Amino acid sequence: MSSSSNQDFHLHRVLVGHTDDVRTLVTSAAVGIVSGSRDGSIRVWPDDASGVSSSSSELKGHGDYVTALALDSSDDAIVSGSRDSSVRVWKKASGGASGGVRGAGGAGYMLATVLTGHEYQVTGVAVLYDSDDSGDCLSPEASSKILASASLDGSVRLWKVKATQSMANASDAELREHEGPVLCCCAFRATGDAPGADGNATMMLATGSGDATIRLWEIGKSLDSLQTNTRVFRGHTDSVRALAFIPGPSMLVSGSHDAFVKVWTLDGACLQTMEGHSALIYSVAASPDGTKVASGSEDNTVRLWSMDGNCLQVISHPGCVWTVAFLPNGDLVTGCSDGVIRTWSMDGARVADADIVAAYDASVAEKASAGAGGSTLQSENPLDKLKLHDPSALREPGKHDGQTIVVNEGSFGMVYAWNQQAGDWEKVGEVMSEMLDDPGAGQNGSSYHFNFEVDIADDQPKLMLRCNRGEDAYTVADRFLAENALPTSYRETISKFLIDQTNGAVNINLETSGAYVDPLTGTGAYVPTNGAGVGGVASTTPAANADPFTGSVATSSGRLPLKGYTLFSTELASDSVLSKLRELNPSEDHPEAHLASDEEWTQVRALTHDAADPLAPTIQKMLANWPRDAIFPVLDAYRALLALPPSAPGREALKALAVCTIGPSPPAGSLGAVLEQVFTLPTANPTRMVSLRLMSNLFAMDLLPVVVAPQLDHLLGLASSTVDHVGTKGIAIAYTTFLMNAAVYLQKVTSASAATSLTLAGLAGDVLERSERETVTPVGVTNALLVIGTLRRESLVKPTDIARYAAVIKRLAAGAGDEACRAVAAEVSSI
Repeated sequence: MSSSSNQDFHLHRVLVGHTDDVRTLVTSAAVGIVSGSRDGSIRVWPDDASGVSSSSSELKGHGDYVTALALDSSDDAIVSGSRDSSVRVWKKASGGASGGVRGAGGAGYMLATVLTGHEYQVTGVAVLYDSDDSGDCLSPEASSKILASASLDGSVRLWKVKATQSMANASDAELREHEGPVLCCCAFRATGDAPGADGNATMMLATGSGDATIRLWEIGKSLDSLQTNTRVFRGHTDSVRALAFIPGPSMLVSGSHDAFVKVWTLDGACLQTMEGHSALIYSVAASPDGTKVASGSEDNTVRLWSMDGNCLQVISHPGCVWTVAFLPNGDLVTGCSDGVIRTWSMDGARVADADIVAAYDASVAEKASAGAGGSTLQSENPLDKLKLHDPSALREPGKHDGQTIVVNEGSFGMVYAWNQQAGDWEKVGEVMSEMLDDPGAGQNGSSYHFNFEVDIADDQPKLMLRCNRGEDAYTVADRFLAENALPTSYRETISKFLIDQTNGAVNINLETSGAYVDPLTGTGAYVPTNGAGVGGVASTTPAANADPFTGSVATSSGRLPLKGYTLFSTELASDSVLSKLRELNPSEDHPEAHLASDEEWTQVRALTHDAADPLAPTIQKMLANWPRDAIFPVLDAYRALLALPPSAPGREALKALAVCTIGPSPPAGSLGAVLEQVFTLPTANPTRMVSLRLMSNLFAMDLLPVVVAPQLDHLLGLASSTVDHVGTKGIAIAYTTFLMNAAVYLQKVTSASAATSLTLAGLAGDVLERSERETVTPVGVTNALLVIGTLRRESLVKPTDIARYAAVIKRLAAGAGDEACRAVAAEVSSI
């Protein structure tokens, strides 16, 4: 904890009660603190004379994590949202009413209303109007409250909740302007001269999304004339995860997965960008006087910022900081993944007892020494942190072929691998303790902490794999592949080797690896897998500009023309896929879609775990009847199966399915019908992205003559609507990879249609033009340049056909893109 200034926050109280991560907090002068946890409970911590009480009352009712909380203006009700997809309203009641809890002064809260209608997890809740709100009284006969809820299903729902209402299964209005999951919301009234300010009559609702935008809505009490032409704030380059209103100046603060905090005027101008966090930001809050902002992050810290963008203080925590809030008196509250709530004060008279501070400092130090994320070794002798074996271990046989151990050989550790065929341990490389002791080693490329000799092939000399402690395993692997002109299919194997053999000193940085930990649960819950392996006619030169978020690769080191197909061949995280499908399983109210029997789930498991039977009755039932935005795990299983060799179980059956159903007028409920719906109806980004990856994998060699050849124009037509979504990084990469594969195919066939080539050039050109108006990941722009460059170099299009893109290509070549983008743009411009 940084506390070198009298103006710093210091630990005041530690509130223990939750048994799992504290995910959300709200505060008020009358109530104190209300917290929601991954343990499924809500706790109310009342205020006492010296601060928030260390004892709490508990509310239980949600069937899963509590993910969002709000208080109404009179503190008479708590509104909660959960991973169980429901919104619940808890009303204050005197005495110990059944179903409630006791709080300060004998008052408790009891469950009053359950609102269902969201398809997936509720990520944010807000109270817009209530009957006790001065100046906004609604008649008792109408509704006593108007609530808003945001969800991963991409919607913002508005609810009129009557005072006596016990439940509702449909909202009164729905907002669906975002192009991705809605991850947060914040309600407030604008004041002064801010846009939208008109006294107390109209509430503003801000929402943040996985589409990297913020939208601002004006919500009237009638809900009859909701404005659809919302103000859109663009500036973040990744999901907007947190929003808060800054009182006084009437501004917004946002936190994003891009690790930046931004301050906005209500007309969408970004006033400040606060840089300092090294990982995803999950929560932001503004102090009551509007002079400070707090942000909580996956990097295990809270940062305090002044309004001019300066970082005032960094407060370390023993885990991920999911949520931050300010109390009305200016104290700070934090919720951590260790299940503990902590309050922090700038009042020197309110400091925690020395033993509490010492215990807190010890927990932070313990987390740091464990290498939060395993990125560093902290020891006088770093080899002590490695799992070292005595040389006598080499006399014992290995447990399996390829098993590796590190043997203590004095001043260094030597890595040995068990060769099952030879029946002996083979020396792989050394870990040098003197290098580990030198924190500057490796900085100039002349020496490294770890040096391994890697045997790539029998007929090739061994190669030296070098890395430093604290490096990202995938970054090291990419560097090694680039230096030695090796295919990217080795990337996963090398990364795993590095992690194993350095005992985590080289590990995975989730933001650069393509590995995905669900940011809404903190677990490895399934989302479409990231990364691309090279299949088909693969280029032997690895991409130098792999996308740092997805690991997807789609370039040929800036050289034209493109020669190899790129397939998304990452294996499924099978258990997580199955878990996600169970989560998305429609309710029993939809028997045509609901999966209930063990036999049905056995068929699903066969596909996700064994790549078998993609035509099983249960899978067909899902294709035909599941909501389009819930089907993406099945499509991703198909994507993975298409990248396997033709001899893989189920591969031939899936090929037959693609041949028979992909094309105009596909059979209802078929794979082709699903793809058509994905690209012609409003679709959430995960489903669209997985569909594009699946279509990219149709360029596997055995599918080219039977699917791509007859249906390429149809596939291009389906994908064409995607240009409106290329501001989302994963979609941009999947879309442009599909376009690149089409360019490779057209240059390989003698019957390529001029019209098809023009269509393809236009789709790639649309990406370039879109990059002039909004942020598009540099990998996507580079890929689009490679498509146009390949078509032109192979004379598949004329100079006049692509003349309209000349200006943007020249600007990219002159420095508008990153280094790889500039190199490719210059090459295209010179053709």
